[in-house]
Amino acid sequence: MRCQLHVMGLLQFSQALLAASVSSRPFSYVQFILAVTHTKVAENFTQEPTEHCIKPGWDEVYDHCKSHLHDHLLTFNDIHILLSCLGSGQKEAVQELMDSLQTFVKEGEGTNRDVAADVGEALCKAFIAYNDGDYATAVDLVEPIRSKVITIGGSHAQRDLFNLFLIQAAIKSPEVKHHKLARALLNERKVGKPNAPMTDRLIAKAIEAHEK
Repeated sequence: MRCQLHVMGLLQFSQALLAASVSSRPFSYVQFILAVTHTKVAENFTQEPTEHCIKPGWDEVYDHCKSHLHDHLLTFNDIHILLSCLGSGQKEAVQELMDSLQTFVKEGEGTNRDVAADVGEALCKAFIAYNDGDYATAVDLVEPIRSKVITIGGSHAQRDLFNLFLIQAAIKSPEVKHHKLARALLNERKVGKPNAPMTDRLIAKAIEAHEK
């Protein structure tokens, strides 16, 4: 069975997860979150078209995540758990997770505490801002830490979610400086991936949005 997933270069990742899901090995909650939220975040937060085989709704994703709001084992996981809360409209859970994360940053210790302080909290706040329609704030939160996203873990393809998120927020922001940033990021992406249809679609979208 082959799963087609045209999102952020995650084809091989999603295929591996799909293979695991149909085998006798159990799907861990982290694997499930990553498989589903990456496809759904692409649809909700980067607005890139997807065609995929993993189709649970946000409510089902949240059901797998809701008992882990206070884990803070990895910043990479915390962000995906937050996205499940946002996607399913669980406002109280969003606040609970953010309160817990802020306490962890203030009182915790260790590598993940440092990553959460440097990068994770800002990324979480950016997704919340975007979800609320405050695209300018989302850009202002992510752009200064863009080079540090690598510290949260995950593969290059998985972290590309945050690059696409920043581009999408910059396109939708009302700030002219953010429009310039979007064009700069897209030009950078075009140089690195000259034949990527997604980049061409985003460039066309930016031109259309900023000519209005």
